[in-house]
Amino acid sequence: MDRNERFDLLTQMKRKDIKVKDAADHLDCSSSLVSLFLRDKGNMDKQKVIKLKQYIKDKPEYKIGKIKIE
Repeated sequence: MDRNERFDLLTQMKRKDIKVKDAADHLDCSSSLVSLFLRDKGNMDKQKVIKLKQYIKDKPEYKIGKIKIE
């Protein structure tokens, strides 16, 4: 997995408001491992990468709009 793909995963996580700790809990690993992986400073097992991608894909994305208050 190259740097751009990792950056895309991190961007999707931010857009979907997924915390690194939540992803790490889902993967049964440390949050530092996930953080290092996303910042392209470490590697992760291929199965965990697939599981992380699926976790991010399955999370819904919410949009906050402006609501007029009268």
